[in-house]
Amino acid sequence: MKKTLLLFAAVLILAGLYYLFAAKDEKASTILSDFAVEDIDRLSRIEISSDQYRDIQLQKRGNDWYLQDGHRARENAMKNLIEVLGGLTIKYLPPAAAYQNVSQELKQIAVDVKLYGSENELLQSYQIGGSVADERGTYMKHTDGDRLYVMHLPTLEGSVRGRYLHSYDDWRDRTLIDVEKAAIESIEVNYLRQSAESFIINHTGVTNKVNHTVKPKAKIDNYLNSFKKIAAESFENANPNQDSIRQLLAFCQFKILMKDGKQKEIELYPVENYVDQALVTLENTPRINRYFANTSDGDLMLVQQRIISKILRGYSYFAADE
Repeated sequence: MKKTLLLFAAVLILAGLYYLFAAKDEKASTILSDFAVEDIDRLSRIEISSDQYRDIQLQKRGNDWYLQDGHRARENAMKNLIEVLGGLTIKYLPPAAAYQNVSQELKQIAVDVKLYGSENELLQSYQIGGSVADERGTYMKHTDGDRLYVMHLPTLEGSVRGRYLHSYDDWRDRTLIDVEKAAIESIEVNYLRQSAESFIINHTGVTNKVNHTVKPKAKIDNYLNSFKKIAAESFENANPNQDSIRQLLAFCQFKILMKDGKQKEIELYPVENYVDQALVTLENTPRINRYFANTSDGDLMLVQQRIISKILRGYSYFAADE
């Protein structure tokens, strides 16, 4: 009987020890494999480094994110990134046989990620490698760890690596013009090969090059309201032909003067004109698909005709009802 009690006690002790160490191992494993930011609202700064692109630093200000040079970050790019940062989930541990090759590749193509909270505390620090064979998982490891994990975003059918990797300009907000009507003092619109259609517009009238003024209130209001949220398709700052594009005669020039004294200037060059400068008047706009937009901020952007057509009006449009 005594031996039975001792044996039973030993079993209980061993079971307790097993449970204790198993629980600790499970907790440690959870901590080591946890790459997601649990409280995404705490996230305040993001640093992304790779050999493929310029290093990126993103800082949250209010509800918006800004890049290190002061440019606002593109909303959709940030939405996609934040979704990954808060939703990363371990898919499986890679087999031991794959460790050497994956680790070697990671050293060559690693994307280093550091995430900081509102009090500058480090929330996460990890490296991103390549994708698994079926592209449905991504190799990752903690910066201070050796264990590799295959991570994924359950709502994404593919690798998460691409959501971290963009050029500086691809991270940027692509807004070309975003001016409220109430903030506008006046807008000067010049058609360089069709000067009769050029004009200056303010809240009370539209004046052409020979100082004739018309005052179609509804059209003026609609036009001044058209300068909100005009977005470009992309930045063309890396276009090798940008200098020669800027040497072309612009199709149209805008000079937007705000009531606070700030001014923005934009020149439009039809993409088709880079080959053959044949599209030079407002009548040609149906044949134009895209414009290069040269801005006074120093950017060259690409904007679609269907997006910017609402501000491509001539003086005759306003004078038609007079």
